[in-house]
This record gives sequence, C-alpha cells and structure tokens, in this order.
Amino acid sequence: MSSRGKEKVAIRPATAHDNDDNTKSVIDLQNRHKISFGAVYEHKDCFGKARLLGCTGETPEHQFMLDYINSKQVKALGRASELQSELVWAGMGSGFLGEAEMGQVRRAVMEKRSKRLQIDKLGSIKPYSRHT
Repeated sequence: MSSRGKEKVAIRPATAHDNDDNTKSVIDLQNRHKISFGAVYEHKDCFGKARLLGCTGETPEHQFMLDYINSKQVKALGRASELQSELVWAGMGSGFLGEAEMGQVRRAVMEKRSKRLQIDKLGSIKPYSRHT
C-alpha cells in the first residue's frame, strides 16, 4: 500500500510468446504508442558552411559526440577549423510511423538536403575519390 492508500500493481510488459487474445491486443497497444525519433544534422566549418550531413535516431548531442570519436571526416573538420554541429530537422512519430519508417524518413530528408546543398553525407565517399 502506498502512503495515499492505493495499492501498487506491478504490470509486466507483454511478450510475443503470450497466446492470449487480450495479451495480443496489449502488445498491439504497446507498439502503437511507442514513439520513434529522427533527426538530421550538419557539421559546419568556422565560417558556418555545412560540410557534412548526418542523421540519427539517437539524441543529437550524443550523436555529435559519437561522430567526433568515430568519424575521420568529422575529426579532420574539427582539426582544420572550429567545428559547429547543428540540428536542421527533427521528427517524432508513433503508431504506423515506427523506428523503421522513421529511419526511411530521416534518410530521405538527409538525401534531399545533401543534393540541394551539394554537401557530403557523413560516411559517404566523394565521387572523385578512388577508394577501393
């Protein structure tokens, strides 16, 4: 019993192994109310010109840190000038717009922005490079 006289009830998440019709509807309800997140961001040089474009389903600040740790392109940009990272698009969804669909949306936004601004996507090889 809590201090307000209401009993606490432990609710266990439904699993896919449950065969009960009620449990299936609970699983559907849980999946419908999951929230998906997507963000598109730019890494800019000291003049504010976008040089690299990326997308993530993580928090942008966490992804900025991961990019600096893991990406040679971002490290080089940071060494050459003052690195500025900026969020340029963010979206949230639930129901039929799950993680997979949000991934498609953020990649499409990144692709269009990359073509419009003629900047490289993070991790992409420049067309004039001869990487094999």
